[in-house]
Amino acid sequence: MNKLQTETYFISGVRNVGSTDCERVDDEHAEYYAVYQRNSDNTSVAICDCPSRAQAEYALAQISRVVKALAAENAGLKHVAEQCREFFTAHVSGRLAPYNPAYLNGGLIIELSDIKATDAAIADMRNKARIEGINYAASRLAAAFEHGFVDKPISEVGDIVRMILTAAEEVVNHPAEDGLSGEYARDALKMWEKLIMEARSNGE
Repeated sequence: MNKLQTETYFISGVRNVGSTDCERVDDEHAEYYAVYQRNSDNTSVAICDCPSRAQAEYALAQISRVVKALAAENAGLKHVAEQCREFFTAHVSGRLAPYNPAYLNGGLIIELSDIKATDAAIADMRNKARIEGINYAASRLAAAFEHGFVDKPISEVGDIVRMILTAAEEVVNHPAEDGLSGEYARDALKMWEKLIMEARSNGE
């Protein structure tokens, strides 16, 4: 492994402990594998799970590639920013009256459009967070049904859980902003609550 992988990212076998916890184990006892990111305080956090070590190693290679691309872009951005700062100091700041250091400290804005790796990484992180939320919602509904909190036929609950999980594909392939914001769901809840109150007031 290269220096980046050994210092920042690593792979470990993982097995589940009970229904909610897990622990790192050697390959012999692993139920699956995870790629971890090591933090500066020597803690670590899992960033993706994989069914096999080979897939975890592939994921780690892709993560390393993206991180290197981002590092290269950020280095280029810093270089451009420094060049702008030097030009501003040499040719502009002396002509300002009175001189305001805020132009150097916070007022220098650079618009750069060619940061594809950064944009792609941010979009990927957003999609992953959205998908995690979708999976969490589906799991909460399934757990509520299993523990007797949802009094509906199993077929109906199953259809709803499947519908929620299908939304994960839509997030990646057809990211509709109105759906992702939750505004539609909140508006629907308000409308339903109003209908319920009206039905109660009419004695239905």
